[in-house]
Amino acid sequence: MSKSFNLIISGQPRCGKSTLVRLLKLNKNYLSVGLDAKFSELISQNYEDSKISTRDKINKIINKKIYSESKKKNPSSLAKELNLSVTKCREIIQSNKKISYENLLINILNLAKQINNRYGWIISDLRVEENFRLLKKIDKSLKIIFLFRCPVESITASLFWRDMKKKKNSFLIQIILRWKLSFYFSKYLKNKFPNDVDILIYNNIKNSNTKSLDFSKKLNLTKYFRYDTKKSYFNYCKKEGWLLPNKLRKHVLDTFQLELIMYNCYLKKKIKPQKYFFEVYFSSLFIDICFYIFKIVGNVNISLSYRILDFLSSPFLNFKNFLRSLVKFFYVTKKIN
Repeated sequence: MSKSFNLIISGQPRCGKSTLVRLLKLNKNYLSVGLDAKFSELISQNYEDSKISTRDKINKIINKKIYSESKKKNPSSLAKELNLSVTKCREIIQSNKKISYENLLINILNLAKQINNRYGWIISDLRVEENFRLLKKIDKSLKIIFLFRCPVESITASLFWRDMKKKKNSFLIQIILRWKLSFYFSKYLKNKFPNDVDILIYNNIKNSNTKSLDFSKKLNLTKYFRYDTKKSYFNYCKKEGWLLPNKLRKHVLDTFQLELIMYNCYLKKKIKPQKYFFEVYFSSLFIDICFYIFKIVGNVNISLSYRILDFLSSPFLNFKNFLRSLVKFFYVTKKIN
């Protein structure tokens, strides 16, 4: 297999995507970009920004402030990360009269790859499973690694990475449902694209080369992943609890919440509840019904499945955002005309 390919590392929040991309900067064969691609956001902007020029679109993509930390400090941009300007992208502007945001971003990354003389680029992003088919049509060399972490760690991190306030069980159930869907859709895409999709486990990544696909092996993960996953925030120890950002360990979930995660989200086999048997089974029945419905929708259209879940999770907020996009679209259209 050729060394030339482009790669997106995706998966659920707090699963180690950014850490892996940062460590792969040591591999000089590939250009690792230390910012999320945000393809879903870009694709949604195609509708409201349909009238603006390619030059303005490129300017928005490369100069948009992107925060990689939970406290939203020290923003960066693709222009800083890749040392690019709109002027350097003149070939893209000249060769394309009208082009979508996601296509432009891939073209920009390919340009940076050529400038830096690399075999390919590597970037992280959330929920790429919903847009992978579309992105694959744009870039035939595109590969994807779905990175998963021990769910007891990644789900707990998703609950508490912004603050340490106790979360409602309804919020936990929503995150569990999203984890199950993401894991299912990643396996679904792996079956559809067996040579282009790989699934890796963050906690066992040092031993991944023996089981991973050829393109994953070419990254030399066992060589460049010089990181002790036990030192990752929210690493779980049954006796002492989770490793928090303050470097101390603490039990932050109650027994019911822990058993609910371990019963529903598993990489190998589910762990039956010991203390809250009926409570966990009852909650899991609701999760399974929702999962089955969203799975059926996702087998037809993964993006639609996620969008319905997003709307049901925050109906008022999503309706407000929809109205805002609609107003912006008509305002821009009127201004241009």
